[in-house]
Amino acid sequence: MITSGSNTIGLDGAHYDVERERYLRLLRACDVGVFLPRMREGWSRCAAEALLLGLPCLIRPIAGLGDLAALTGQPTPDLDRLPAQVREHAAARRTEAKAAYETLARFDLYYFGNAWGDLLAQVA
Repeated sequence: MITSGSNTIGLDGAHYDVERERYLRLLRACDVGVFLPRMREGWSRCAAEALLLGLPCLIRPIAGLGDLAALTGQPTPDLDRLPAQVREHAAARRTEAKAAYETLARFDLYYFGNAWGDLLAQVA
């Protein structure tokens, strides 16, 4: 298992805080991305970048990652059969990865910005 980023939650185990180019090479070298957040956060930049690089992912649909998983058709990790699920997902890589990339490449940042603006206006 590889974790990257600033590790602000103090995760034990192997952790890499690498420069951006090395991080992207690391993502490209992976067969499958598994994203199992515990925090209720927005979209995971790492998951979105992995999908844009063509990496198939298993994404726990918590908070914003639920939207990302649904939008790109990525399944939820099944911890009881995770090794088999990773192998299956890696084998289906070409068609699923292409579809996820095309979906994210069409993502409308203008719409996204307006949707957040509207939501904040309702809350305020």
